[in-house]
Amino acid sequence: LTHFKPDFFPVTKMMMTKKVRLLGSVLQSEDKESKIPARGSGRVEKVYVKSTGSFISVGDPVLELYSPQLITAGEEYLISYKSKQKDLLHQAKKKLKLWGIKDFQLKKWLRSGKIPRNITIYSNSGGIVTKKNAIEGRYFKEGESFYDLVNLSTVWVEMDVYEHDSGLIKIGQEAHIEFVA
Repeated sequence: LTHFKPDFFPVTKMMMTKKVRLLGSVLQSEDKESKIPARGSGRVEKVYVKSTGSFISVGDPVLELYSPQLITAGEEYLISYKSKQKDLLHQAKKKLKLWGIKDFQLKKWLRSGKIPRNITIYSNSGGIVTKKNAIEGRYFKEGESFYDLVNLSTVWVEMDVYEHDSGLIKIGQEAHIEFVA
């Protein structure tokens, strides 16, 4: 018993950790997906966002659209402004705003007194382009998507947990994740 020398130490609380290596993948959050839709029919004349993977911020110009429907609504707006008919002006402005026309565009139209042949469409949401449907010369119907976007500020990580590690994992548990590129 001479080789056995017991040592005593006080009991303390401590966090036990174990590194667990898992395989998994990073997925986009489905609730962060959005589209930039055609709110009226027309033909794409110029595209500002050229490829998938491009980042678009809210309010960025995305394309120029030739739309007789928008031009006619814009002319109604100018006529109602010149005739000083407030009810008609309010209705024309409301219709244009529903089609995605911005206030600064309306003011520019009033100053110039004319509606441009090609109307710039601005993004109503931000994110990374996952699908680009907007091609110069292509016609779009109302509701079709110019661009599909995803905001990657929140992502999902799906991991495959091995059975022998399943007792270490709890719902809501904080995890530190490292990625190998």
